[in-house]
Amino acid sequence: MSVTRVLTAVILTNLLFGFIPIPAIAAMKSYSLFTMLFFRFIYTSLACILIVAIIRWHSPSAKAIGAYITSANKAYRKGNVPQLLSLAIVAFMLSTSLALFFFSYSLVGVVIATMVSEAITPVLIAFSNWARGSEKMDILKGIYMASLIIVVVLISLARVEVDVTIKPIGFFYVSLCAIFWTAFIALIAKDTPSRKEVEAVNFSSENYKIARSTLKLGITFLFSGFMIFPLTLALPPMTQLPELISQCNRFYLDLSTNFISVSFDSSILLLSFGLTFMPYLLLYTAQAFWPKEALTFDQWTSILGLLTPLVASYIGIFVIGETVRMDYTLIATAFLVTSIAMRYFHETSNKVVGFIFMQIDVAKKQKVYSRLSAIRELQEIFAITGKASDIYAEAVTSNLNHLYVLFSERIRTIDGIKNATILLVQKIMEPHRKRVTH
Repeated sequence: MSVTRVLTAVILTNLLFGFIPIPAIAAMKSYSLFTMLFFRFIYTSLACILIVAIIRWHSPSAKAIGAYITSANKAYRKGNVPQLLSLAIVAFMLSTSLALFFFSYSLVGVVIATMVSEAITPVLIAFSNWARGSEKMDILKGIYMASLIIVVVLISLARVEVDVTIKPIGFFYVSLCAIFWTAFIALIAKDTPSRKEVEAVNFSSENYKIARSTLKLGITFLFSGFMIFPLTLALPPMTQLPELISQCNRFYLDLSTNFISVSFDSSILLLSFGLTFMPYLLLYTAQAFWPKEALTFDQWTSILGLLTPLVASYIGIFVIGETVRMDYTLIATAFLVTSIAMRYFHETSNKVVGFIFMQIDVAKKQKVYSRLSAIRELQEIFAITGKASDIYAEAVTSNLNHLYVLFSERIRTIDGIKNATILLVQKIMEPHRKRVTH
């Protein structure tokens, strides 16, 4: 698939996410926000599981799905956290962050809730990565984070100065939402395949990549749906806000008296299938067919992810009708566009490429191939003939430290690799293009 097509899919995904406030606001006028979330999670989960069943039926490579569900998640420090438990933890973060996010609509409105939460999250992620040594701070990253902080301040002023109904405590709930959302992003990325899963399937199969990602999303959303019950029981004793207590109580009233009408509510169906399931399916399909010559999937999604708050904010202004100071809003938009540009330049300037040469035990060749194909940072893997090496792989990471951790902890430790060498690569010229004259 071409770079243009996969980027179009990522852009379309973020644009669709930006339209979420429209059906969400409509649904919350009739039902509890927890009712909306419950049906959104359950419907999306069922759609994902159906897609996985279709892919599994037509693709023998998807037989490893069972191995995925029953295995341990090796990304955690001790490497023995059951996969389903890790997804349950992710589901808790997801359900809590979205509950706080949609509740903040009633306190500060769509514009502040969306822009502030989405702008704070990348800053928190950057500081977290820097603290763990997986991401470095430089001038471009500093400009990027400063631009996002300025966006938060300007958008807040743009609303507060013209709307006296804004409740200051709403900023606390939006910030809390950003913290839980940051934890969700960090935890859902912890997904190193176990040896059991790797040996059961060829990870280079696009069908399996889509099936695995979709199943992971489906299970996460299923768990998130059931997380609503303990969440609505725990929140009333923990909060003093009558509005939140009312939302929790109303959830059980909706289920007992309006179950059928909620099930077929057009806003909830649009939110679940059109603005949740479809965007994620687009995103995972793009990831499975991501071209090797482009920036990595993670890099482009982090760059283009800021389109969502941009679209949602203007939806809040022109569709939902929230009042703002347009001068502040336009300046904030300019800073948001600047932050997107800074993110792009940061990702392109800090990309590190390493060539890895490996000698392997021939008897374990297939197992080594399978383990290597499961490492997403490896863009190309080749079997080569020569005395020095048996396999050559090209690795692309966001920084030098990440590359060395990848090499020392995830490649050299693979059973069957006897020796490995890494060389750093720096491009010194572009390939010549032939001129065609007529």
